[in-house]
Amino acid sequence: MKTHILAGDCLVAPFQDSGIEGAIIINRECLIDGPVGSKELREFWQIRADYIKTTYGETKARYYKRVAGEYEKILNLSAEED
Repeated sequence: MKTHILAGDCLVAPFQDSGIEGAIIINRECLIDGPVGSKELREFWQIRADYIKTTYGETKARYYKRVAGEYEKILNLSAEED
């Protein structure tokens, strides 16, 4: 199966309209602002969720679901997937 990683939600509709088949993963974290240093992935997501909550008022639960959850999909891709 092909999996396409899109750089943000704004690309979803045009991609779907293109007729290209495959699963979609959306990268919603551009990492251009705020802290990004951590030695463990779990700690990294906590740091980012705290920053996004404090700076933009987004709930941690929503951040984990919409951002970290998409990265989990990437980490769980099998070697057979394109």
